[in-house]
Amino acid sequence: MGYITYSEHKDGEFFKTIPIGWEEERLQDVAGLKTSNVDKKSYEGQEQVQLCNYVDVYYNAKINSRLSFMKATANENEIRRFKLNVGDVVITKDSEDPFDIGIPALISEDIEDLVCGYHLSIMESKSDRLLGGFLFYALEAGSSKYQFTLASNGVTRFGLTQYGTKNLKICLPDLNDQQTIATFLDYKTHQIDQLIEKKKALIEKLEEKRIAVITQAVTKGLDKNAKMKPSGVEWLGDVPAGWEVLKIQRILQSIEQGTSPVASNQPPEILETGVIKVSAIKSGFFYEKEAKTLEEKDYNSNFKIHAGDLLVTRGNTPNLVADASVVEVEPESPLMMSDLIYRLNTMPLIKNKFLCCWLLSYCGRLQIKNDARGSSMTMAKVSQGHIKSWLTTLPPLEEQIKIIEHIENVEIKIQNLLHKSQLIIESLQEYRSALITSAVTGKIDVRNVEPPKEVA
Repeated sequence: MGYITYSEHKDGEFFKTIPIGWEEERLQDVAGLKTSNVDKKSYEGQEQVQLCNYVDVYYNAKINSRLSFMKATANENEIRRFKLNVGDVVITKDSEDPFDIGIPALISEDIEDLVCGYHLSIMESKSDRLLGGFLFYALEAGSSKYQFTLASNGVTRFGLTQYGTKNLKICLPDLNDQQTIATFLDYKTHQIDQLIEKKKALIEKLEEKRIAVITQAVTKGLDKNAKMKPSGVEWLGDVPAGWEVLKIQRILQSIEQGTSPVASNQPPEILETGVIKVSAIKSGFFYEKEAKTLEEKDYNSNFKIHAGDLLVTRGNTPNLVADASVVEVEPESPLMMSDLIYRLNTMPLIKNKFLCCWLLSYCGRLQIKNDARGSSMTMAKVSQGHIKSWLTTLPPLEEQIKIIEHIENVEIKIQNLLHKSQLIIESLQEYRSALITSAVTGKIDVRNVEPPKEVA
């Protein structure tokens, strides 16, 4: 629906115009600012607390008792200074990306012994000037994100400066209008978020269908009437009679592991050298833009990535470790493998694409998850020995080619649906951001919009 605008405006300093009755304010003039130094460790003699961490803020717009918080300890002074209360807004103050910094979350519920953790800053609204609910959306606005980006310092890791944060400009109507705007945005963003979640659920189902198709093809083949034989492996069951089941070691010539030189956190331009991140390898697809730029002197051509390479991630979260992809085309820029990437050099009797599909299948992932190891399991790793010990099916070469063609044909259809769904999500996210920005900067007047129903 279309929204009306305010009838009268005045010139602003940072903002071009704002409604009559609104003011431009620096953040430090309407909110108290504190940066936490409470780490995740527990110490004897300190009180046990629940710790609100970086990921709690980054992934949740509202902090409430539905979340599970880490247990840690803090001293009396830390608890007094960094205790989180209803109406406080917490922001992320560090990031690897200056465009992804200052992410806010609203404390929407009083939670006993909840303390703000390291890498976060607390903004405590001055109740006579600013409501926490409005501040949250003001910090979500594109104008604030732009200021946060300008205020960040760093090369490979970026942090918000105290000066930049304190001097961030927001638009401020009176308290009644702040509440009206916050309530309106609670309702509208809830609606938009529900639509986004439905599209994400569809994407998840399409991904599951894709992996199911891959699993069926690499374990049972394409001929429904093919003669079957026992594989000798309980979790694999029967396989076509002409297939072998063997350890991956038997179809490998070698495994190479990359290295990780110092790099800047931006993708290389054409002809610039780069090192790929683990995010370049995702469920069978290779994303060459997921790379960091290198100085030419730090580039090692021994680990250069070529078209046809089968790449496998050595370390990642348990659900993503040993993700695999085949590089379909030669990268535009000279790219090398990082130390978290393996290159599997196979023998001629197996196609790289077939082995990649096997690793993506439910049977491949079952073996990967059984072997993945990590001290905290936030970063699990697989060794070359693990990869060599995993079992794979081995159809005749001609049948592998037909299986690959079948999978690629199915993938084209699924990818088209995924692309359309992703475009819808991006459009909804852009609309959400534009609506928030317009409401909190006075570009639209929502005071006479029909009162929304209560949002859970």
